[in-house]
Amino acid sequence: MPLLVAFTLCVLSHSLGFVHCALSCKGENGKDVDWYLMYKIPKMKKNPLNFMQPNGGEYAYIDSASKSTSFWSFSDYDIYSKNNPIANTVAPLTAKKMPKRMMYLVYNDQPPPPYNKTRDGHTKGVVMYDGYSVVWLQHSVPQFLRGLHKGKYIYPDNGRENGQVLMCVTFPGKEIEVIAKQLLIGRPFVYDHYGSDP
Repeated sequence: MPLLVAFTLCVLSHSLGFVHCALSCKGENGKDVDWYLMYKIPKMKKNPLNFMQPNGGEYAYIDSASKSTSFWSFSDYDIYSKNNPIANTVAPLTAKKMPKRMMYLVYNDQPPPPYNKTRDGHTKGVVMYDGYSVVWLQHSVPQFLRGLHKGKYIYPDNGRENGQVLMCVTFPGKEIEVIAKQLLIGRPFVYDHYGSDP
């Protein structure tokens, strides 16, 4: 909890007239989108009633740039591949070199090893802030995000069996105060963070 308070105070102490760092949710083509929703399909056994036999990496996807928001479409990508919206969105955190002028929080009530389970809020997500924009990725994936600053995107193997939902929203930088207040209410277990001056 003290970390969230410190993060909030640090954010409140900054003006927002900084250079844009292209911090945004990234769509399937790697371009900026205002938001996206993903539903990762669970792994299923062969069944004549199913129209497909998913291996647990497939997902349905829709974003703010979709031509029609009436239907979700199945992606040609796999959630484990390095070319999918999540991998592209969290690239600043999985890169070996941390971008300058960025703050982030990574939280999960079922964190990856070596962290232990917690009694804090039942919440999972990532918040990135560069002084210009905020990316808030909320999800239901246990032990995600792993491999921070290792130079590669890693989706956890234990995520293959179950269905998962992921939602990313890009906000103007001024909304960081509202997001920080929401995080304080939700009491997430923050297992990694960086508070550089954006």
